[in-house]
Amino acid sequence: MHIVFLTSEQANARERILITEGLLAHRELDLSFNRAESVMGRAVTETAPDIFAALESCDYILQFEDEHFFDEDIKTFIRERGLYRKLVYLDFKDSPQIEMDKLARSHRYFKRSWPREVPQSARCIRIGEHTVHPIAYGALKSYFSPGFRSKEYRFDISYMFPEDVGGKRKTVRDIIAGYDFGGLRVNMGVTTTDGVVGRQSITKAADDSPWAAYYRTLNASKIVFTVLPNDWDGDSRTWEALAGQGMAFLDRPVLPFENRIEHMRHAYLFDAFSEQSVLEALAAAVDLLRNREETRAAIAREGTLHAGRFHMGFNRFSSILATLR
Repeated sequence: MHIVFLTSEQANARERILITEGLLAHRELDLSFNRAESVMGRAVTETAPDIFAALESCDYILQFEDEHFFDEDIKTFIRERGLYRKLVYLDFKDSPQIEMDKLARSHRYFKRSWPREVPQSARCIRIGEHTVHPIAYGALKSYFSPGFRSKEYRFDISYMFPEDVGGKRKTVRDIIAGYDFGGLRVNMGVTTTDGVVGRQSITKAADDSPWAAYYRTLNASKIVFTVLPNDWDGDSRTWEALAGQGMAFLDRPVLPFENRIEHMRHAYLFDAFSEQSVLEALAAAVDLLRNREETRAAIAREGTLHAGRFHMGFNRFSSILATLR
C-alpha cells in the first residue's frame, strides 16, 4: 500500500509527528512525504522527489484540515485531478464542528476534537451515509526520553496552563488556587506550550526547545493535573501527562479509543465540570502525596506503561489503517 502524507511546517507539530511515527512503524507501507519532518532536531523523513507523481500513483492521501495544511498548489492538484476518492481527511483543528463538505467528498474522515455529547458507547458518528471516525492524540517517542526524566521532584503538584486561560480550565485553576495544600509545593500557570513557538518547538533539539523546558518541568512533578477544553475531548496534554514521570490527574476522557485509561490504575479521573469532583480529586492528591506515596508512584508507572503500550503513533495509525483494509 502506497500512502502520501501531506503536512505544513507552520502547523502544530504534535499531530504531524504522531502520524509520522505511526506511518514509519508500519514497515510494510510504501510512504511519500511532501516535506521532511524533524523531531527534537533530527530528521526522520525525506521529501519525495516528485510529490505530484506520488499523489497520482498512491493508494491513499493523508491530509490535515485547512488550519494545519496550507499548500494551495497541492490542494488545487488534488481537486483538479479528482483525487478526493483516496483522501483520508485528518481533522485536528480545535473545534468539535464537523466539516460537512469534507466529510461528503473524502474517502475517510477522522475527527480529533470529539464532541462531548456523543455517547461513550458510540464508536463513531453517523451522518446520513457518511461516518466520522475518532482519532486521539497519543504519546510521542520523545515523551519517553531519559533526558526528560527527573531524579528529583521539584514540585508535588503541577497545573500548567497560562494565566489568561479561559473557560473550564480557568474554573479549575481558580479552585486549585484557592485550595489549602498545607505546604505542598504547587506549580501553577507555567507553560511554554501555548502559541506557535511552543507548539512547533518539539521539532527542535532539546537545548533549543521551549517544549523541552516545559516537559522537564512536567516530569519534575509528582502529580500533574490536566483539564480538557470546554465542550470537546482531544487534548495533547492528556498524553504528555500520562506518559510523564508523575501521576496524571485527568479530566475524564470521552474519546472512544481502545484500551481506555482506568481510574486509579493508570491515572486519577475526575469531571472538571463538577466542582465537587475537582475538590475530591485535590483531596485525593493530597492524601496520595502525604500517606500513600507507594500507591502514587505505582499508578504513575502504570500510566506511563499504558501510554507506551497502547497509545503511540503506531496505535493511532493502526486505527486509521483498519478502516482502509
